[in-house]
Amino acid sequence: MMLEAIVRAVLPAGFLLLTGRVDLLFFLGLTLIPSAIFATVHYAVFRWRLDDDALVVRKGWLFTQVRKVPYHRIQNVDLVRNPLHRWLGVAEAKIQTASGREPEAHLKVLATEEIERIRARVFEGRAAGASAEEGEDAPRSSELLSLGAKDLAIYGLISNRGMVIVAAAVGVIWQLAFELDSDMTWLRRSIGDVPPETFESITDRIAGLPRILTVLGGVAAFAVALALVRILSIPYSWLRLWNYRLTRSGDDLRTRYGSFTSRAATIPRHRIQRVTVRRSWLHRVFNRAEIRVVTAGGRAEGEKAEPHRRVLVPIVRDAAVPALLDEIVPGLDVSEARDWRPVDPRAFGRVFRRRAAVLTLAAAAATPFAGGGAWWAWIALLVPLALLTHRGVGRLGWDLDAEGVYARKGWWERTWTAAAIGKIQVVGLWSNPFDRRYGMARFRADTAGGAGAGVRIEVPYLSEAEARSIFERLAEAAGRRRFRW
Repeated sequence: MMLEAIVRAVLPAGFLLLTGRVDLLFFLGLTLIPSAIFATVHYAVFRWRLDDDALVVRKGWLFTQVRKVPYHRIQNVDLVRNPLHRWLGVAEAKIQTASGREPEAHLKVLATEEIERIRARVFEGRAAGASAEEGEDAPRSSELLSLGAKDLAIYGLISNRGMVIVAAAVGVIWQLAFELDSDMTWLRRSIGDVPPETFESITDRIAGLPRILTVLGGVAAFAVALALVRILSIPYSWLRLWNYRLTRSGDDLRTRYGSFTSRAATIPRHRIQRVTVRRSWLHRVFNRAEIRVVTAGGRAEGEKAEPHRRVLVPIVRDAAVPALLDEIVPGLDVSEARDWRPVDPRAFGRVFRRRAAVLTLAAAAATPFAGGGAWWAWIALLVPLALLTHRGVGRLGWDLDAEGVYARKGWWERTWTAAAIGKIQVVGLWSNPFDRRYGMARFRADTAGGAGAGVRIEVPYLSEAEARSIFERLAEAAGRRRFRW
C-alpha cells in the first residue's frame, strides 16, 4: 500500500520536478513523506474478516468505523488490477450494495488469493440458491460474448475517445517544447530558420484564393481532424477493453477486460432494473449496438454517468443482440420489431413550434451583425428543422405487455429501454401547463436504480386519456408482482 501511494504521488510531482517547477526538498516534503506516512497509518488500522453471514471491515484511527455488509446484500464485486498490482501480486476489490453511489467496502492491496476467497464466499450462497431454483446440481457457466481486435477497433471509431490521447500528447509537447526552454530560444530558433517572406507568401496565397475554396479547405481540415481523433480512439479502446469477456455463472453476469489495468465485475442478473439498447448512426453503419443496464447498486469502476448505470456490453453485432438480451433479461423483448405505439399526432406541432421560436429569436439576435442574411438563413433552416422534428417525434414510442414496459426514442441516436413489471417501484403521471393546454400528459416508471432524468422510463406527448390508462394498468400490474432484490 505504501509503494502504491508513493507511485501515485511521484507521477504528478515528479513531472513538476523534471520541468523545474519545484525543488527536491519541496518535492520530498510535499509528496513522498506525507504519502508514506498516510499509507502506513491506513495499513496499520485497516482490518477485515469474513464472518458466517457478513463481510466486516474496520478502518480509521482518530475516527474508527466498523461496517458489516451481509453477503446476501452484496450486489457487485468489482476487481481492479493495474500493472503495479500485478507486479506485487495483489489487487483491489470494491464491494457494492444497493445503498448508494460509493462502495460499501474498498479493499486495497490484498493478495489475489484473498480477493478470490472473498468473491467465493460472497457468491457461494447465491450460486446455491440459483441451482436450487433451476433444479441443477451446479450453476450453469457459459461465455456469452468475447470481443476481438476488430470489434474493439470498431468500438474505438464509434466511442470517439481519441481526445484523451490528444490532450495527453498536447500536454507533453507543451511541457517539453516550451516549459523546458522558458526563454523560448528553441521556438525563436525554429521560426528564425524560416525566412519572413515565406510566411508572407503563404498568407498572400491563402488570401488570394476564392472564398469558396477557403471555406471548403477549412471544412476539409476539420473533417480530417475529426477522423484522426476517431482513429486515435482505437488504441484507447484496445488498452481499456482488451480481452473483454462476458460470462454467465448461475444468476451472475461477470465481465473481465483490460490490458494494463484489468477489471472484473459481477452483476446478479435478478438485480438488473432496466436495460437499454443504444445504436448511434455509426453503430448502424457497422451493424453494431451497445447494451447498458441500470442496477440498484453503486457506480462501476470508471463510470462517469448516472451512479447506477453501466455499459455491460460496449459493442455487439446486431444479429447477436436478441440472444444476448435473453440471457441478460429473460422475458423482455427489446427490439425494433415490437409493435411500438406512437405518441399523440399533435406532438409534432408542439415540438416544431418551440424549435421554430428558438430559431426565430436566434435570427433576430443575429440581424444587427448579419443583416438580411440572418433571415435568409432562417428560411433555409426551416425545412430541415421540420424534417428532423418529424423524424424525431416519429421515433417516440411505447409498449406494455405482461412482462415489462418499453420505450424508444431518438432518430440520430436510437435507444430502446425496457424494465420488468416486477422491478417497477413508482408509477407516475405528470403534466406541465403546456401539456394541460393541449390535453396531454406523460407517464413515468421508476425502478430501484434511481429516479433521475435519463435513468427512468418516460414517454411524453401522450393524450391525457391514454397516459392515464397506461398509468392505471402499469400501477395495477406492478402492485400484483412481488419485488425481488
